[in-house]
Amino acid sequence: MEALKPTLGNSRNRSAAMVGSVGWVWSVLFFLFLWDILLRAQNPGLMADDSGEFTAASCRLGLPHPPGYPILCLLGRLTSFLPLGTPAFRLNLLSQALVLGALWICLKTVRSLLDNGKSETEVGFFLLAMAFVFVGCRSLFAQCLTAKGCVYTLTLFWTCLSVWIYRTGEKGGANPNPYLLFFIWALGMANHWQTHMAWLPFLGFWVFQNRNWWDGRTILRTMSFMILGVSPYLYLPLRGRIEPLPFWGEPTHWPGFQWVLSRRLVAGLEPLSLHLEYYRTFLDQLGMVLGRHWLPGFVLGMIPGVYFLFIQHRRFLAGITALLLGVGTAVALVHEAQNTYLVPLYLISLCGLIWLVGVCGWWGLLGKFRNGRWIILLTALLIVSAWLDHTYQLEDKSRYTLADDFAENVLQEIPKKSLFIAEGDHYVMGIWYELYGRGLRPDLVFEPGVFLLHDWGWRQIARQDEDWKILGDTPLFQERLEILLGQPLRHPFFYSLDNIKLRPALARLPGGWRREGLAYRWVDPKAVRPDGFLRKRLATALSKQRFRGRDPKVDLADPSSGVILDYYRDEYSGKPKE
Repeated sequence: MEALKPTLGNSRNRSAAMVGSVGWVWSVLFFLFLWDILLRAQNPGLMADDSGEFTAASCRLGLPHPPGYPILCLLGRLTSFLPLGTPAFRLNLLSQALVLGALWICLKTVRSLLDNGKSETEVGFFLLAMAFVFVGCRSLFAQCLTAKGCVYTLTLFWTCLSVWIYRTGEKGGANPNPYLLFFIWALGMANHWQTHMAWLPFLGFWVFQNRNWWDGRTILRTMSFMILGVSPYLYLPLRGRIEPLPFWGEPTHWPGFQWVLSRRLVAGLEPLSLHLEYYRTFLDQLGMVLGRHWLPGFVLGMIPGVYFLFIQHRRFLAGITALLLGVGTAVALVHEAQNTYLVPLYLISLCGLIWLVGVCGWWGLLGKFRNGRWIILLTALLIVSAWLDHTYQLEDKSRYTLADDFAENVLQEIPKKSLFIAEGDHYVMGIWYELYGRGLRPDLVFEPGVFLLHDWGWRQIARQDEDWKILGDTPLFQERLEILLGQPLRHPFFYSLDNIKLRPALARLPGGWRREGLAYRWVDPKAVRPDGFLRKRLATALSKQRFRGRDPKVDLADPSSGVILDYYRDEYSGKPKE
């Protein structure tokens, strides 16, 4: 009998290995199923947000708006080599991959928290249903379909990974290794440091929990990993030497580096206290996310979830509470008053924590039923499947091409060798994408109007065409503007329909605007054509344009898409935009 024990032991090990292999196969198939749902709703190109800027910056290794997002640019550059679809579509895929990666980490974390007294089949079925709830969160699902969503989904991924590392150390009963946790925090700082600064209460609490373990060597090594984590910010001055486009700021020297990193561009727009109307609007947005973006009623599970964790995993609850309150407070207190509609996006980094606590709560309630649990689980699966389908129907962007088509329609009416100055994200982001993401219209000199408020913006114009090097001979804004208007035959000057910022300066110069297509052209007053000519030219322009994005079946609730449609309506009517 003694001789048979090793044989029996080996047999049990092989059986366990086979069960584990089957589990991995089912897990892979399940995640492929979820990815298929996201792919069916995937936007083939751009959304009318900052996606054009991030895609163009990734393809050219440029510098998007402050704070520069170096990690995202580097990851986006790798993604741009995928031989799939358009450049924007490839970054959309990256956003999906980050969300599914965050879900996988959350499933591993919550699995370690649930009661092991139940059967593995029952736990697995419950988590399958809860995975549908995670992907079905409307604000999260929407960010899977846009390149800009990578900013938020990458922060979500780092948050979920840090919670899993924290849980791993807490579960093992030993002090977790600080190097990886602080390295991840520093990497997050190199993506969106505003959110990751709000991690400090969580990190401080974690250090306090393990205060007896810290010594000089551990502190030194941890700081080394932190420096390594934020080192991607060297991307800013290194790429600044080459000055690729698009490129914000001048980070090759310390003041310029500070300007980009500190987001001085929005200085004063994010105060620590705002009027009461802002907080009322914020609470409305928060209630919409918790009550309507998540499966209705799901967040109520957070109440028993807190109790469940307090009874069984009190140390873990204390840590994630510090993280949840830190980030949540930062979102509430530091904000631009006019951008409260972005609150659902800023809360995405907390989706993993909301889901984790809610899942624990619903699992605790399920345990109260001794009989009929499988009936409850099957009913829950039907409900969450219907909710995921509902979210899919609302957020489906598989036919959305409005932003792509608008940028192409703008550019097709602009002659070769033109200079185009544009205002508004609706113009700038799409045109950046066409020029630097897809490589169209290399003959065009393009610059956002806001860049002309800085010397580096004028230098960018001079770098794009030899004829504009004379701009460096004078530091005066008005004289530079006169130079831009001085070559109307060789370099026609165009401006977007929103020409408010330059209007006062242009009003002092001879000439005027004439609408051509979806932009204005600066012309001599004698060159202004009669209305009949303009109507004929308008009809010709409209006959050439692509309007795939003007699909009435597509949800165009976002403000930028609405502005683009207003431009089209004005063009149809021939109405001059003031």
